[in-house]
Amino acid sequence: NNGGVTGGFSEAEDFSEEILFNADVNTQPQHLNAESGQRGGNVDLFASGFKLPQRLKASLAVDQKLPAGFIISAEGIYIDNITEIFYENINIKPPVGNYGGAANRPFYNRFDRVTNQYGRVILASNTGEGYSWNTALTISKPLTQINEWLSLEGAATWSYGDSRNIFDGTSSQNSSQWRNLQTINGKNRPDVSRSDFSQGNRISSNFIFNFKWNENLRTQIGLFHESVQGVPYSFTYGSTTRDGFSRFGGAILFDDSRDNALIYVPADPSEIRLFDENGNGTADEWETLNNIIEGNDYLRSRRGQFAERNGDRGPWSHVIDLRFLQGFSVNAWGKKHTFQFTADIFNFTNLINKDWGKRRFASQNVQILDAVSKPSDLGDGQAPVFAVDSRGIENTDQLDDSGIQSSRWQMQLGIRYIFN
Repeated sequence: NNGGVTGGFSEAEDFSEEILFNADVNTQPQHLNAESGQRGGNVDLFASGFKLPQRLKASLAVDQKLPAGFIISAEGIYIDNITEIFYENINIKPPVGNYGGAANRPFYNRFDRVTNQYGRVILASNTGEGYSWNTALTISKPLTQINEWLSLEGAATWSYGDSRNIFDGTSSQNSSQWRNLQTINGKNRPDVSRSDFSQGNRISSNFIFNFKWNENLRTQIGLFHESVQGVPYSFTYGSTTRDGFSRFGGAILFDDSRDNALIYVPADPSEIRLFDENGNGTADEWETLNNIIEGNDYLRSRRGQFAERNGDRGPWSHVIDLRFLQGFSVNAWGKKHTFQFTADIFNFTNLINKDWGKRRFASQNVQILDAVSKPSDLGDGQAPVFAVDSRGIENTDQLDDSGIQSSRWQMQLGIRYIFN
């Protein structure tokens, strides 16, 4: 699916004969007849009166001159959702039971559909839930002549933004919008939560130094700094297999093959049912899990509660870029000829020290617990069974090492000729 053209496939249709282009939409090849009773594909529906997203936006900004030529600027933006898109799978029945234990939540049967003629039937309607805001504070110094050979300019900005909604609209398919949502009680019962696009903290600055050695020789040095907080991420359950349980792996919500169930953070061993890996009790499994929780500020703050969608953020990254420009001019043949040599060093911090300038990020879903059981393995009111993933927490701090935004330094050299 490229957003404009949708292709499909069939395992049952006989395509042995030549297929010619047919402009009639009513006589296209069919995989299943409507009366066959077999399951067809997914269906997208739009509610009556459906509206495209509408938002109310308000902003306020102020600039104030300060002594010594500095300027301070403050700006705030608030956006409220008037109509946003809400997705629901109307081909899944209500919950079929509830788990017991501290993490009491519903579970579904994704194979028990309202109609077996279709897969997911996604209804798009509207909601007014959600908002976002951003604030920024900047101190700047316009181009200032310090002496006859040096001038400089610069600015430093701190900004913070947050965004809350239900669905982020990150896919080209309505079905994926619904399936990819992390929830506590199921994707048909979502809560307003932090958006994938919530900015968090960002500090940026730039300083440019101009050196005029004489009329024909000039040097410019520019420094560009960014310290940025990592994007938000969620703690969800993974899936694994263990003897005595489903050979296809566990699931918690069981409302879709993409479970995306947010974890419950236990306050003590009595609030979680762990799988005994070594046959000597689960004390060692609890010790491993407890150490993971204690080692993460967010998880430690959520003991006895469910983790929130995008509740935690990835680590900070600190990077400085450098631009060096050397120019010289000559007068010849009645014209002024200027040559400029440039060196742009991206992630100059990493050039100075190999341990600096690391761009860090976290996976969108971090899994420190794997579901071992499915609802079919348990009776109504029983607690699910989990295995501890001791390495899952490592996905909260990963290294970005590709492209122009790499953690490795890169250099671009250039030459420019100007004549007039």
